Amino acid sequence: MLARKPKEIDLQKAIQVARRDRAERLLTREISWSPDGTVELVLTSEFMVPDDAGVYLIHDLRGVLYVGQTRKLRQRFVQHDRLRRNRLLHLAMSRPVGIMRFSWRLVADEEERSAFERELIASLQPVCNRQLLDTPLI
Repeated sequence: MLARKPKEIDLQKAIQVARRDRAERLLTREISWSPDGTVELVLTSEFMVPDDAGVYLIHDLRGVLYVGQTRKLRQRFVQHDRLRRNRLLHLAMSRPVGIMRFSWRLVADEEERSAFERELIASLQPVCNRQLLDTPLI
């Protein structure tokens, strides 16, 4: 059996500590979110989603997978089923754990919507948001 070099061991320990610290920060951060609505992410639910502007989450038992914002929630709901631009989100949606859900909060003002989306992304760190893909684990 090959022995690990001291630098390799130190790096592994640093990564473990950084991941644990990141998880603790995420679990203790307060988030002000209560949805205006939630539906199962299947096309038959399309008519239950309002046509209004808002911020939305796509989530299942793994947690929040994606946070987005739009001027037309219903149209964006349908697009997530049809479009495959976000490879990670498509992968997550094709292999759900439990029921895949689409939750939203109505936010009419564009600046408020963008700020709220950024706040949720920073707080929840959804794995399928592209902004987070370049963020290192440490």
